[in-house]
Amino acid sequence: MEALSLNNVKLVRARAEDAGHDKNYREVFDISVARAVAEMRILVELCLPLVRIGGLLVAAKGANPEEEMHAAKRPAELLGASILSMEKVSSYSPYGQRTAVLCHKKRRTPNKFPRKAGIPQKQPLH
Repeated sequence: MEALSLNNVKLVRARAEDAGHDKNYREVFDISVARAVAEMRILVELCLPLVRIGGLLVAAKGANPEEEMHAAKRPAELLGASILSMEKVSSYSPYGQRTAVLCHKKRRTPNKFPRKAGIPQKQPLH
């Protein structure tokens, strides 16, 4: 961050399942950014507990995430957010076009989320 002269930026290296229950990280960040590491209904459970009300989750997805977005609509609402938009992003990667999915946090995430490590992947919210 110093090399980029970025102020007021905090990088956190922690499991989202743990950070989401830590009072120092829960619902304090303006933006949570997730790479394309999991299905969207898993990402909303892992990332939304970190985002403050009024903040955004920005998730990197493939070229056609519509079906995944449809499946994540209810879990996002349960966790206090709505899927705001899908923005196509040009990419020079060998995987071609990407999509950034934006979720807007409207209310607090229930305290029972995120669930313990491994559970969101094995039993995604519906």
